[in-house]
Amino acid sequence: MGFEIGGAGQALSSDCGTKTMEGEKEDVVAFAKTASGPVFCDPGSTLTSCYGCGHELSWVKPFERKLNGILHPVKGHFRHKKRVPGPGCDGETREHKAAKDAIAKGCDWEYFVPCADCRTEIEVEVVAPRGKPPEAKVECPFRDYVLDVGYRADDGVVGAVEIMQTHAIPEDKANELTGSGIAWVEVSATEVLDAFKNRRSRLRGLRCAVLKCGACVEKDIEKERLSALAKQRADAEAQRRVRAALKNEGLYTHMSQEDQIDASLGTFWKGIVASAAATLDPGELESLTRSLAGATNKVAADNDQIELERCSKVILFGKYTGRRVVDVFKEDPAYTRFLADYSGFRDGTKPKPSNHEYSCSVPTMVKKEARALLKGHCLLCFEDTGAGWKHWCGDCFRRAG
Repeated sequence: MGFEIGGAGQALSSDCGTKTMEGEKEDVVAFAKTASGPVFCDPGSTLTSCYGCGHELSWVKPFERKLNGILHPVKGHFRHKKRVPGPGCDGETREHKAAKDAIAKGCDWEYFVPCADCRTEIEVEVVAPRGKPPEAKVECPFRDYVLDVGYRADDGVVGAVEIMQTHAIPEDKANELTGSGIAWVEVSATEVLDAFKNRRSRLRGLRCAVLKCGACVEKDIEKERLSALAKQRADAEAQRRVRAALKNEGLYTHMSQEDQIDASLGTFWKGIVASAAATLDPGELESLTRSLAGATNKVAADNDQIELERCSKVILFGKYTGRRVVDVFKEDPAYTRFLADYSGFRDGTKPKPSNHEYSCSVPTMVKKEARALLKGHCLLCFEDTGAGWKHWCGDCFRRAG
């Protein structure tokens, strides 16, 4: 939009204005705000204003301008009636606000995101067709965040569209939306305005809650099953070789390998205490016994942690593809809540399911491990509740209702 100027040393047009050869700033605005959304040409008698500063705009018809003795065509455009744009009236601000207005005022938007593996189109239903159509609200509040466009129903926010202009949606905001079971999609501001101008309703998304199609997720689940089966076979073969070696040395018993290690460790500590009993007074002997018991417990705890990390399931979909569930829990407990199919809120005293449309794609073993890791942690703030049966801390219990 703007001036169509060619030739060496002459500036091209932009939404923020065009500089002439003398360096003077031209007030060129590509689109204007109306009650029905952005317009890109003369709206007739409709009142128009600037998305950046809110001042009234006027339409300038196409004309020809002479530069260096040559006539150049100038496209029709809007400009401020007062000639001076208000504060905050820059091209990026105007485009971002206009794109949000276009999403809210447009009807029957359709979104798709390419699958991360096979690149097929994944249809994204930001607002599922159910009951009364939800209301589209620009800059919609949602917990600690503000959504570019939020869709509100009687039970709160049910969908969201984020507009990417200068930066993408922050990870914590994306995780909060996904973990809360809200379908969302991120789109480009430029593509939104182009689609609105040309009356196209189908938009290519940049990101959404799910990165893979159902077929690729099923393939990943099958790969995980085959990998787990191969690991079980490898572990069984390793245990068989250990038993065979013990038999050859005459050391094999009917006890399991772990029981043999525990028995040997207990004998070792008892031998140390017995040898020290003759030289230590009762108080020092008791202190040594407690220290050795603590060391034994620490070794057992470390072994349990190592075993937990070794057996943790691998996530084969989404943004943490290739990571283990136990590692994701330490880094991003909100995503672990999504894997466990918890919304964070409660139905009476029980955790309320997220009812997310993609929660059914989470493998059962991954979901079980995620729930085991969340046991004893608050499902809202993730602090320790002090008991495995408590799903919320005292501060969050009322807020989760």
